[in-house]
Amino acid sequence: MQIQDLLSVKTFIPSSSRVLRRRTAIAVWTLAASLGLRSVADAQNPADLQRLLDLNQCQACDLIGVNLSRANLIGADISSTNLSAANLRETDLRAADLTGSNLSDANLERSDLTGANLTGTNLSGASLIGAQLLGANLFLIDLGNANLEEANLSGTDLARIYMEGANLTKAQLVGTNLTGAELVGVNFTKANLNGTNLNSASLRQANLRGAMLRGALMQGVSLRDANLSNTSLQGAFLEKADLERADLSDADLSGANLNGANLKEANLTRTNLTGASLTNAILTDAIVEDINLTGANLCDALLPDGKKGKCP
Repeated sequence: MQIQDLLSVKTFIPSSSRVLRRRTAIAVWTLAASLGLRSVADAQNPADLQRLLDLNQCQACDLIGVNLSRANLIGADISSTNLSAANLRETDLRAADLTGSNLSDANLERSDLTGANLTGTNLSGASLIGAQLLGANLFLIDLGNANLEEANLSGTDLARIYMEGANLTKAQLVGTNLTGAELVGVNFTKANLNGTNLNSASLRQANLRGAMLRGALMQGVSLRDANLSNTSLQGAFLEKADLERADLSDADLSGANLNGANLKEANLTRTNLTGASLTNAILTDAIVEDINLTGANLCDALLPDGKKGKCP
């Protein structure tokens, strides 16, 4: 038997009695200890845990490795608290205050962080698979190497965020602000980034295979050595983007703005550039097999054969 199994008894307690639920949880932890049941929760401070369960707040507390899976922590104040390696799977943290807390290597899979304040929070190495982060304050957080597969980050402000090496496979980032973000090596496979602001962001060596970036703002973005194969970039704004050696095979860039973009040595095999604007773009040594340039503007572009594109 696991401690979380015992904790599940709180499900049968009326939702109107929050204090009763928390006191029951404390009793369950006590029972678990008396039975010799062990978990990573043993690492935390029991007094701090009781304070959180009693008062729905625990600032600057020691909750390392605590097991609060499926707990109700709506509106809880857990700011400046050490929750590293904590189990917060499927925990309800809506509108919770986690400002300045340490959640490195924590398990937040399927947790609800809607409207939560995560300003300055350390989430490096954390697992946020399927987590809800709509309307959350993510200012100055660290998501390096975090797992955000299928997480919902749509509409959030992630400007200048550090997410190097993170996994955002199939994540929802519609309309998200990622201006100036550090996204080197991030996995965006099949992610939805439609309408996202990626101006001046660094996505070197990122994997965006099959991702949706329709209408995305990507001025001055660095996508050097990135994988953009089978990506939807219709109407994207890629002016002065660095796409050197990027793989754009089978990508749809119809109507995209690539003025002044660097596509040197890029793979443009079967790429759809119908109606795209490539004024002053650099395509030196690019692979252009079966490329579709119908209606594209190549005025003064440096073409693969070294010639300049004709202007209308």
